[in-house]
Amino acid sequence: MGALDRECEALRGNLADPHVELSDQAYSILYFKLFVRAAKLGDLLDLTIRLPANEVEFFQKTIVRLVDVEALPPSALEHFRSTFRVLDKNGNVKSRPNQIKNEI
Repeated sequence: MGALDRECEALRGNLADPHVELSDQAYSILYFKLFVRAAKLGDLLDLTIRLPANEVEFFQKTIVRLVDVEALPPSALEHFRSTFRVLDKNGNVKSRPNQIKNEI
């Protein structure tokens, strides 16, 4: 959680500079932080976030680890599935064959 907080703080600093344009990956990190903050509070985001498969996979593993160490409630796993979608090469949402495994 600390690393995510530090990364987002740096990105927010970049947002304050009108000459700096953030990458799509930077925005995905900010969206992920928004999701984590809501999940920690037990809130649900009414939002669908579409990202490349490698980013969804990384965030998925992070959510599982955070639930395992009880930094997030187990409900975060299901909420992640309904919030994050994988984009194909053409930018279309595709189904994810590998759903998060609930190892709790």
